[in-house]
Amino acid sequence: MSQLELMFKDALGKYNQQTKKDLENEPFVADLKNCKTAGDVMKILREPANKLIDRQEKDKEKSGLMRLLDRIVDVLHALHLNETLGEGIGTVWGPGKAVIGAVVVLLETARNVREGYKMLMELLEDVSSFIVRLEVYSKNTISSEMREILVKLLGKVMSIVGLATEQIREGRWSKLPMSYSTAVAHRHPERYMKTLLGDSAVEDAFKKLNRLTSVETQMASTESLKLLHDLVSRLDLHMQGVQPPLTEIQKNLDSLNVSIGLTLDLADIKKDVSEMNRNDMVRDCREWLSSPDPSTNHNAALNSHHEGTAVWFIEGEMMQEWKIVGSLLWVCGKPGSGKTILCSAIIEALLCNCLMLNHVVVYFYCDFRDPAKQDIDGLLSRLLVDMSAESTECTKILWDFYSTHRNGSRRASNTELTQCFEKMLRASSHRSVYIVIDALDECPDSGNKPPRDRILTLIHDLLGLGLSNVHICVTSRPEAGIAEVLVHLQSQTIAIDGDVGQTDDIDSYVRSSVYGDIKFRSWSEELKALVFKVLSEKADGMFRWVSCQLETLRLCPPSRVKRTLETLPKTLDETYDRILDRIRGTEAEHDLLRIFQCLANSK
Repeated sequence: MSQLELMFKDALGKYNQQTKKDLENEPFVADLKNCKTAGDVMKILREPANKLIDRQEKDKEKSGLMRLLDRIVDVLHALHLNETLGEGIGTVWGPGKAVIGAVVVLLETARNVREGYKMLMELLEDVSSFIVRLEVYSKNTISSEMREILVKLLGKVMSIVGLATEQIREGRWSKLPMSYSTAVAHRHPERYMKTLLGDSAVEDAFKKLNRLTSVETQMASTESLKLLHDLVSRLDLHMQGVQPPLTEIQKNLDSLNVSIGLTLDLADIKKDVSEMNRNDMVRDCREWLSSPDPSTNHNAALNSHHEGTAVWFIEGEMMQEWKIVGSLLWVCGKPGSGKTILCSAIIEALLCNCLMLNHVVVYFYCDFRDPAKQDIDGLLSRLLVDMSAESTECTKILWDFYSTHRNGSRRASNTELTQCFEKMLRASSHRSVYIVIDALDECPDSGNKPPRDRILTLIHDLLGLGLSNVHICVTSRPEAGIAEVLVHLQSQTIAIDGDVGQTDDIDSYVRSSVYGDIKFRSWSEELKALVFKVLSEKADGMFRWVSCQLETLRLCPPSRVKRTLETLPKTLDETYDRILDRIRGTEAEHDLLRIFQCLANSK
């Protein structure tokens, strides 16, 4: 028996021990043995997948699961590793098919667990993020050393799937070892993949692998394969509750840096002038488009985050399904309900996943205070600039667009901007693209061709492209004109001001303010408890209302707190009226009037 065959037998044995399943004797093995194409393999996976979907009542999410399975099967089949072990076990049950067999068992196990579907999708997304990086090795001649590492790597993937199968069956999924969890993770367990980030070596490894497996580079090196194996091994150990060392990852990362440094130096010599000047190209296009900067809104929202804010949504089922399946997510809520704060949390979560999964995230904050952030020109120009930074191909698309407009001496129309963006989306079909638009209701809905209607039309047209890799999230007030369009597009919709998760977030915010703010430190425990009770009960899903009342109470002596609580304004509008009433008759009244006049007449 060859060394590779012994290695593979050992991986199978460990899997059988983990799952109490004899993988080689499962009923589907005979059919899997005879599979010649990726389509044949998918036929075998389709039956347990359909049973899982039917049992969990997830029929509308079927396409997302199948898309993940397709992605995994296509790469494993293209690697041709089922023939690498020679005669004997390799011709019957090679590494690629073994991983697929382990996935079949996982599908069957998840079917009978209440939250099995969510846990399954999380794992498959994580596993596929590693496997898709192997595609480059199916397009190049690989050495015997590479082949050995690939077999080891798939053995680790099989172990990860086996551990997940065991944990799902026993109800232990995502419960991190106490010594490695943060306080937030204790309350809201996160996926294992997220726990890998935070170490600079691991993050550098993901960044390097994203570069090497990109469309532009397509490098298949032994060093990058070793690094990928180390990352998979680290995930495997972490799932077992073992804190793995970073030594091997750092060593192989250093070797990889030397290797690709030499290779890319040679490649750079062959690049044409436009490639060499990519940064200049992007800068010229940015200046031409004059796009507004949404990061100012994003950072302001992040600075307003309370610890643990929106975790209920980020880790919730709707968000997870939208990331994989849904094409449109509409988050609506009344004024002051915290939509922008939630939006910033969504963006941050997506940006975190980008590093691991090599996704693209572009975002825009509509803003009634900034005219440039109230129409489709500002939105599209920003999306184009951000997309162009994601790949050389998108940079070239934007540069060609710039050139056809006399090198930026002629402005582009809305239609032309849209067509350019659609071209970028099609060019990025190998990666998931997330487009997040906050506060759509802050765009004007009056005049000839209102800006709000133009953006709604854009969303409609982008979804009409039928690109499965494009996911759009929109937040706004639940205004009739917006609802009419977005609901018609069969969006996933959540009204956050009525969700129990939002209520819990508000309770946490009030508790933290009342018991942690220095202004309330001298108050009695009875008084603090009363403030918490009243504000939590009357918040009605409005963060902003609570924040305003806390500001009032900070200026209130303890002797007047109970009276103040008894006469609280019922709505946000009434709260603003009272704030203005306090200004009347003061020196600030004239200044405030002038400010309002300037705002009313601004264009």
